[in-house]
Amino acid sequence: MNQDLFNRTVALYEKSLEHPWEREGAHQLRRELTMNTIVAPHQSLFDGQQVEISILPGWVSIVADLCQRLIALTQTDPHLKVQIFEVKEKHGHLCVRARYTWTGDNGIILLEHQESMKKVDELIIAAENQAAVTCEVCGEPGELIFSGWQKVYCKKHAKEEV
Repeated sequence: MNQDLFNRTVALYEKSLEHPWEREGAHQLRRELTMNTIVAPHQSLFDGQQVEISILPGWVSIVADLCQRLIALTQTDPHLKVQIFEVKEKHGHLCVRARYTWTGDNGIILLEHQESMKKVDELIIAAENQAAVTCEVCGEPGELIFSGWQKVYCKKHAKEEV
């Protein structure tokens, strides 16, 4: 991950909490960070389709790592096709939505191939569990807080939110 881009994104996001006029700039940097860190290096998982990625910078490396693991899995099982179409935060939890199919040697698409599908599910659940204890803003250890919204924040960002 481009550490400079990550640091600038976090700093501008923090600034936008105090200065609402900075929100558009923070949103543009977040989009650049997710495109450069998640989508571009893992294009085979997105396959030219529209993808919604709506997470703060602290979870970007978790999702990028998930993408690397999914690509490695598809390389070991050439019958498996995985497409991510949505990555977002919902009620303080990372939600990764993907379509996956397994095509047999005869060309028939089987929607459920137990072994491969179970591995994809396990990888996604592991990433979602990791995000549950990682600050959405900075990537430091965090916990779920309730302050009108449910968010995972470290101590520093929890104080700023309250």
